[in-house]
Amino acid sequence: MPFSLSSSALNDYQRYLSLLVGNDAYVDTPPLTVDYLVIAGGGGGAAYSGAGGAGGYRSSVSGESSGGGASAESNLSLTAGTEYTVTVGAGATGVDNSIPASNGSDSVFHTITSAGGGGAPRRDNDGVTGGSGSAGALSVSGATTGGAGTTNQGYSGGGGYAPVSSRGGGGGGGGAGATGASGTLTTGGNGGDGVSSSITGTAVTRGGGGGGGVFGSATSGSGGAGGGGDAGAGGGNSGGGNATGNTGGGGGGGSYVGATSITGGNGGSGLVVAKYPAVYTMSVGAGLGYKTSISGDYKITEFTAGTGTVSFAVETADLGPSEDILQEIILEDSAASVTFSGLDAYASEYQHLQIRMTLRNDLSTNEAQSFIKFNGDTGSNYTYHFMLGNGSSVVSGASTSRQLTWAGTSAGNTSGTNVFSASIIDILDPFETTKYTTTRVFSGIVSPTNIVFLNSGLWMNTAALTSIELSPQVSSNNWVSGSRFTLIGVK
Repeated sequence: MPFSLSSSALNDYQRYLSLLVGNDAYVDTPPLTVDYLVIAGGGGGAAYSGAGGAGGYRSSVSGESSGGGASAESNLSLTAGTEYTVTVGAGATGVDNSIPASNGSDSVFHTITSAGGGGAPRRDNDGVTGGSGSAGALSVSGATTGGAGTTNQGYSGGGGYAPVSSRGGGGGGGGAGATGASGTLTTGGNGGDGVSSSITGTAVTRGGGGGGGVFGSATSGSGGAGGGGDAGAGGGNSGGGNATGNTGGGGGGGSYVGATSITGGNGGSGLVVAKYPAVYTMSVGAGLGYKTSISGDYKITEFTAGTGTVSFAVETADLGPSEDILQEIILEDSAASVTFSGLDAYASEYQHLQIRMTLRNDLSTNEAQSFIKFNGDTGSNYTYHFMLGNGSSVVSGASTSRQLTWAGTSAGNTSGTNVFSASIIDILDPFETTKYTTTRVFSGIVSPTNIVFLNSGLWMNTAALTSIELSPQVSSNNWVSGSRFTLIGVK
């Protein structure tokens, strides 16, 4: 009957196996200590100058900051086999002047909740409290004040200028790293800047406030560094700019010279990032968009949309060939292509790469080919030969001096309902600089075409591989939601 081992029992078993094979480099399984970055959705901008605040920003990464000037928080000590909730907060929609904008939605990782950014007010009103506060709008009477940020998550928005006669500016939305600037007679306030984090291995600034819109000929405000939306340009009727997705930035305010139907910009969606020891695997429930990469002894999972649960398990001992999942992309929406980048980081640890895919595209056919391109190379540097069969006939062929090579077959839009193709691509010696990179593909699809596809390809370039792009046969078509792309390193 099936059985499982506790972490301590697994440690003992792995130690025993290590002694049998003479391996004295055994290391006990580390505790499941998880660093996190949790950013909520940004507040929406409003038509008449109002700028949205950035989503609340909470981080446990040592040496970095949380929002609102706070130090990094304590990391999470989790338990393998237990389910934990993850929610990525959506950014709020920008609005016209008939209603105030909504706050962004909260983001959650287990016990950590970041508050949605403040939504921009209508003209003549103060800003609203949020993860970071929204800005005060322009006013025809007294000056307005920005909304407060949530303690240890973000800063307040800037105040709006008053009285307005021929021109004036609304305040900038609060950012995770700085207060939004107040509007003046001649300018809208810039959004507060966000906070930088290197939890994913690359320094990225997120959580910028939206730029304040203006009336008349005043100069509009810019969105804060970290994805804040710019305000609409001054001197006309111009809607606010949208914040950047997965930054939690605030939406930009609209600028105007008279009554208009423009809207403020949308707030940016939030982000949840978990960094945990690489000896653990994470199981992700339905409803979450995510990708996982490896950096040294840690895995990093970025959740980009949705809500669901996750759990962790200790990887079992394996005395066979060593493989690791390096990156994984599961599409929540359609996409024209998928790219794995930063591959040079794996050169010292892995000899070969493999891609496993389940595919479907929106081309009106039962089956279509998919293509692969290396390092963005669009020159005629690819060659391949193939064999394709359907159970009753076989077709083979070859081609040289191509601008890409085949990556197997893909289900089309007229395939059976819920039918996806399956493909395995081996990429041999991709980091060697004394030989060309070789590919071999095994792919297939059932219902109704029943095709099996074999392919061998060559990229005639000795450069070490740094990126892989996968695209459908027809450039105007897209991979559909549910398509999965998994990059594996082989030692």
